[in-house]
Order: sequence, then structure tokens, then C-alpha cells
Amino acid sequence: MTIELIFLDGSVRPLQAVARGWVDTHRASTPFGWRCDLGEWSVVVPGARSGRRLLDVLTRVASERDVVLVPPAILTPHVAAARWTDGDSELDGALFGAPHRTIAPASRSDRWCGWLRALAALPPEDRERLGTISPAVDTVTPDDLPVARALDHLHSELNGEGWTIAAAAEALRDSPGLPAVAAAARAETLYVNALRDALRHDTARTIRE
Repeated sequence: MTIELIFLDGSVRPLQAVARGWVDTHRASTPFGWRCDLGEWSVVVPGARSGRRLLDVLTRVASERDVVLVPPAILTPHVAAARWTDGDSELDGALFGAPHRTIAPASRSDRWCGWLRALAALPPEDRERLGTISPAVDTVTPDDLPVARALDHLHSELNGEGWTIAAAAEALRDSPGLPAVAAAARAETLYVNALRDALRHDTARTIRE
């Protein structure tokens, strides 16, 4: 399987950049006008809500350019894994970094525990910026759970729009609130690693209605 890296226009939101790039690159002239046929594509997105958002953006971009759109199949990771990875270890690794049969959906408590592990691994200054109760590295208390839940909610909401906390931190780089957002972005990286190490995939990103 060949993986092609495509660099997006950083001046617009990621989903808009993707939609514009696909429509502009793959539209073709027909006797009846412009047509962009993505019907043979399968696109994997973080979650159901981001999939709906991607379809909405694609439709709007095509309409603005007076292009008839044939949309792709839009799948969440667990659906894509079930559909594609039987007997295909290479694709399996590309989707998850480990065979999907060993990875279970993360429950809400799994996600909160992942955030608590991330908070425990942060340096003290980041922990203070995020308002954790336990100042010492590698320790958390039940009183830190509200912080974990708040981070989980932020992470889920941003992923629903195709963003990450790190992307938000970059967008807010001139904001007075940047240190706290940057600390949350570092926690997000640790959280993703914690779930991966626990062989869980992030249901906050795949089941959000």
C-alpha cells in the first residue's frame, strides 16, 4: 500500500482545505458541466459527526464551484477496520498501529482514565495551568477527575469538527490563554498514547451523535 502525503492550506480549516482540494483536483468537464466523482473513494474520519460535517462542506464547496458532486463513502475507523482489515495486516497497521482484533472501543471510564494518566505525566507547570489538584508528577487524585472530563469534552468537540487541541493551540498562538491551551495539547498527545498503550480506540471520536 502506497501512502501519499498531501499538505493542506493552513490558512483555512482542515475540512474546508480537504474539500476544496478534492473538488478542485478531481473535477472534470462533461457535456453537462463540471462533475467531481468521488464515488469509488472510501474516506475514514474520526467520528460520525465529523463525517457529516465533511459531507456538508464537500457539498457546499461543490455548489460554490457549480460542480456536480458524487460523494465518497465516509467511514469511521471501527467500521473501516471491520470492512477492510480481514487478512490485510498492512492496512490493519496503517489504521491503528496494531491489529484491530486486539483493540477494544474505549468506554467513557477508559477515556477518563486515559486523561488522568496524561495529567499524571505532565510537568508541574502544565498541571497547574490545567487546574489539577495534585501538584506532584505521576500522581492524581479523584479530585482531578473534573479536569479529565473537561479535557475529554474539549477533545471530542474539536475532533467532531476535524480539529485537535494542538490545532486550536496553533490558531490561538497570539491569545493570552495560549499557555493553558498548549498544556491541554500536550496532555492530548499523552492521552492518545495512553489509549494506544491500553489497546483502546477513542470512542469519543467514533461515536458522537
